[in-house]
Amino acid sequence: GMEVWITEYNLLEKEGVLAGTWAHGLYALMQSMLFMESNRTSRICYHNLSTTAQFGAIFNNERGFEKSVRQKPTDLFGYSAAGRTLQLFGQAMDGAASSVPLKIQGVKMQKSFRGLEYPSVYGILTTGKQRQILIMNMSARAETIDLSAIASGNVTWTQITSGIKNQVAVDSDVRKTEGKGSLVKMEAYSVTLVRVAD
Repeated sequence: GMEVWITEYNLLEKEGVLAGTWAHGLYALMQSMLFMESNRTSRICYHNLSTTAQFGAIFNNERGFEKSVRQKPTDLFGYSAAGRTLQLFGQAMDGAASSVPLKIQGVKMQKSFRGLEYPSVYGILTTGKQRQILIMNMSARAETIDLSAIASGNVTWTQITSGIKNQVAVDSDVRKTEGKGSLVKMEAYSVTLVRVAD
């Protein structure tokens, strides 16, 4: 019956190949979304707010990939891959009184190395001062999702994506798209925040 506080979660990767890539951003977001599946979870804290791409959501200098195998300049106080996905997560959680996982029908199932299957598209619905849906597509193919059963009326969305292996150092490393309506084309490896104004 106790509240759950989750602190210092992230990807631990010392080789400097995966850290700071779009895959890292999707991983950090998936961790955050899965933590919210338990109604006992009241606080989560991503580690670390500001440092290099190895752990940081925000770069604290222009050498954000200094611990990586491939060096790449970054913007001071720019968002890392994890920072960009968690920014949308934060917007989805802002003012939320509750969140529930979405089971999206008809999407491709992915297989893990151990034979387990999981959906390629995963989402959460938050309710509170506004109803919002945060969805991520973890597959290499686009999926079109019909949200009309839970999102009608004035529906707008913001989507960000990048190549799964791309290092995210500056704004141009991520593609951002805006749209309207409850039929959303989820690009490969994308994250979409859907806002519903009733």
